[in-house]
Amino acid sequence: MGCCTSKVNADPVSTILVIGPESAGKTTLLRSVGRRCAGADESQPVRTMPTIGQEVEYLEAPGARVMLQEIGGCMAPTWPRYYDRAA
Repeated sequence: MGCCTSKVNADPVSTILVIGPESAGKTTLLRSVGRRCAGADESQPVRTMPTIGQEVEYLEAPGARVMLQEIGGCMAPTWPRYYDRAA
């Protein structure tokens, strides 16, 4: 098992909001962390498309449950709506 496991059914304890301008690498970051935590092959490049809306990755490690929530760069006007839910 890797550093943590991806579990969609886990209740997140903390939310980490991943925001930034378009093409900044937010989706690449989420998928890279998810791969590493799942123990997947990291030698292959991460393939992504621009996020329209949001992407979520749930991670669980001993004693910690986290939801990484990416809000697409094109959604910048809506980012403040998500601030209260973030750690």
